[in-house]
Amino acid sequence: ITITANGPGGAAVADSPVTIPVIFQVNAGTISATPASVNFTQLAGGSAPASQTITVSGSPNAINFSVTAAADNGGTWLSATPATGATPGTVQISANAGTLAVGSYTGKVTIAAITPPGASGSPITISVTLNVVAAQTLTASPNNVNFTYITGTPAPASQTVALSSTGGAAPFAVKVDQGT
Repeated sequence: ITITANGPGGAAVADSPVTIPVIFQVNAGTISATPASVNFTQLAGGSAPASQTITVSGSPNAINFSVTAAADNGGTWLSATPATGATPGTVQISANAGTLAVGSYTGKVTIAAITPPGASGSPITISVTLNVVAAQTLTASPNNVNFTYITGTPAPASQTVALSSTGGAAPFAVKVDQGT
């Protein structure tokens, strides 16, 4: 801004004109996402785990964003939808081991502000881990038990069945078949 002063009769005034610098800065806002990482576990050869949701926020106004997913070391086990969105919004991250061998796999989902350009916090990288674990086998020993009971006598002694599993602890349920 330039300010010019004139004295009486249009005479010049000392130190006139005066220039004052003005800076007008427009900020694009801030984009953020939570959580910052997700983990999946899938049995080798089993069904894909449920997708997980990332919440994307923008302030003070809506921010349009793009989404990309990439597995470290290549591969197609990781995906994210939608490809574009606007805040407030969500991103669904999915993992599917398919024929991957037992092991741990990593990747990332990148969320980048599109408009307005220059949003702080962009790009956002969400770390993704997929643990492919061996299928578990549950074994009972002995694999059957027999009781003999005569009416009017004491109940037969209890018998123990031991359960073991490969691949660590495994949930199980017991069903008693009353037979005939």
